[in-house]
Amino acid sequence: MGIALRLEQLSKTFGERDAAVHAVDAVSLTVDEAEVVLIQGPSGAGKTTLLAMAGGLMRPSAGRVYLGDTELTALTERELPAVRLRKIGFIFQSANLLANLTAAENIQIVMEAAGLRRRDAKKRADDLLDRLRLKHRSDRLPDKLSGGERQRVAIARALANDAALLLADEPTANLDSRAGYQLMHTLENLAKEHGKTVVAVTHDHRIEDVADRVVWLEDGHLSDRRPELNETATDPVCGMTIDPSRAAGSRQRGGHTLFFCSDICLDRFDSRPDAFAP
Repeated sequence: MGIALRLEQLSKTFGERDAAVHAVDAVSLTVDEAEVVLIQGPSGAGKTTLLAMAGGLMRPSAGRVYLGDTELTALTERELPAVRLRKIGFIFQSANLLANLTAAENIQIVMEAAGLRRRDAKKRADDLLDRLRLKHRSDRLPDKLSGGERQRVAIARALANDAALLLADEPTANLDSRAGYQLMHTLENLAKEHGKTVVAVTHDHRIEDVADRVVWLEDGHLSDRRPELNETATDPVCGMTIDPSRAAGSRQRGGHTLFFCSDICLDRFDSRPDAFAP
């Protein structure tokens, strides 16, 4: 089994000097072929930015991205679209289907853009929809499909040009529990039975069991595991669960060490310490 995706010391900084925000900070990650990897973390942790750089949609500030033996970060802006079109399949949170095209046409258009003849593109679109149990909905516009159906059409579109790597950004966010499980098991099946590699960004802890590996991204840094319960603390002001090592500050109170998620909570505590029990 080879390596499908490799990120080396990948960083992305927005802004400059005092206004600089390090969305992703020296992240390295290797994903094997046919592996399902979930990237989890709180909102604003840099997950979507990391996924965009992994797929060649965003240039990193530093570091390298390899898709197999191809270094995406070494390609020019003219070369990148062809690689994305043929080698990477993207699945977005809202499906991003074209509203005026049917389910089948949303898939066909990707293949036609890659040079496939219309007749062949239509046959492959029908085959993909059949595989995902949607052939009976092939002539429906997106607004006539359920949320789960739209996401399965998005998967079919991502598979249209037989991409080896599928990148999914919060694919279950707009789905109910049943549709969410079905979607992730679909991705798992694509990996195990069809050799596709899946990297998904998600807040959905219900779907961890279908993944081969779960990694945690917070404050731009990647970890092999989420902080355990005994490694977290609760901000006494806002009630947020935080990692003490990344707290904005701490205070001693009644023999306890209190940790704060932000300067705002720290200032609120300092102004009225008796109002917040340890």
